[in-house]
Amino acid sequence: MLPPPQTGKRDPLRLKLDDLIEIFASEEQHDERSAKGAQARRTHQVLTAHLLGMSPLLAKEIVFRAAGKADQKAEDVNFERLHSALHDVVDPLGRRMWQPGVCQDERGQVTAYSVYLLTCIPGWHRVDSISQALTVFYSAPVGEEAYTAGKQPIRDAIAEARAKLSARLASLR
Repeated sequence: MLPPPQTGKRDPLRLKLDDLIEIFASEEQHDERSAKGAQARRTHQVLTAHLLGMSPLLAKEIVFRAAGKADQKAEDVNFERLHSALHDVVDPLGRRMWQPGVCQDERGQVTAYSVYLLTCIPGWHRVDSISQALTVFYSAPVGEEAYTAGKQPIRDAIAEARAKLSARLASLR
């Protein structure tokens, strides 16, 4: 038996420009009545709250492609660019055109995975399958790799302390 459909959320694959404008208008009215106010709400939060299947990472990717930054304020949205970016990202997903990949930071740590190209996080690269992306993301290092990974936070803390002490020493000279 299937669960009941979610109510109040819209299908991003069928979203028209007017629908997107309506979502933000209703959000603005809601924010005017709330204590937070409209300035606090981010564009990606509005998308996540009002669109079916919209994860925070997917919403941030869409906003990044539209605005050049993932943390754009909802009041600064350009509806045409956001609508275009939304369809650039979700239309291939609707056709099951997966692009599995992972994001790795400068130390090689996997920080995110996706089935679509991620441009909002540096270090994204394709992998052969979503299974491989999940394995890489959730796998804990073992053996020598685990030992090396365990030492890294200590090295980072020492480097940070050195930098602070060097700055303090330089200010005393």
